[in-house]
Amino acid sequence: MALPKRNIALRILYGMSMLGMFGFLFWQSLPFDANGKNLFANQRPSVPDSSTTHTAVKRYETVKLYTRKVGGITRTLDLSTHLNSQIDQHWLDFANSALAADLPLHNQQVYAVYHNYDNQRSTVQLTLGFIHAGNRQYPSVVTLAAGRYLKLPRISVLDGWQQAETLPGPLRLQTDYEIYQLDPDFQPESQITFLALK
Repeated sequence: MALPKRNIALRILYGMSMLGMFGFLFWQSLPFDANGKNLFANQRPSVPDSSTTHTAVKRYETVKLYTRKVGGITRTLDLSTHLNSQIDQHWLDFANSALAADLPLHNQQVYAVYHNYDNQRSTVQLTLGFIHAGNRQYPSVVTLAAGRYLKLPRISVLDGWQQAETLPGPLRLQTDYEIYQLDPDFQPESQITFLALK
C-alpha cells in the first residue's frame, strides 16, 4: 500500500499505528503472567539434566495465565522408548529449521509444549516454537489454555508428570510447557515449567 506523498498527517498517523502494532506484538511475547509478574523472576540460571535422579517437587507457585498460541514444529514422542534421544533430535531439527532465525525476534525464548497425551498409545506431541505473532506462518500451532498453572523452576514437564502425586492438585495433562531462555549460541541459560491444574 502506497502512502500519500503530500499529506504529512496521514503519514505520521500511519507510522504511529505501525509502531503501536509492533509494540503490542512485543508486549504479548513478554514472559509475564496474568498479574504482570515476571515468569523468570528469582530463578537461578540452570537447566535440569534429564539424566539426574528425580526428586520430589518442593517449591512451586500457582499462577494464572491467559490463552496463548505457540507456533513451531511438532513431533510425536513415543513414551515407551528412550525419550532423551527423541527430544534431542527434535531440538536439533528445530535448530536447523527456518524458525531458528526468528530466535532474536522472540527475546531468545523457545516454548516446548507437550500436548495431545495419549495414554493408550503411550505417546505425547512436543511442539518447539514461539508465541504466535502477526501473520507469520508456522508448520503447526498449539493453543495454551488459560487457567491456573504450577510454575516449577528447574524441572521438566515429563519429570513433573512423574511426580504428579506430590503436587498440590490434579493435572489436566493437556498442554503443559517449558520456556527456555537461550543464549546466542542456542544453549539454554534457564528453563521454567508450567503444568496446567484442573
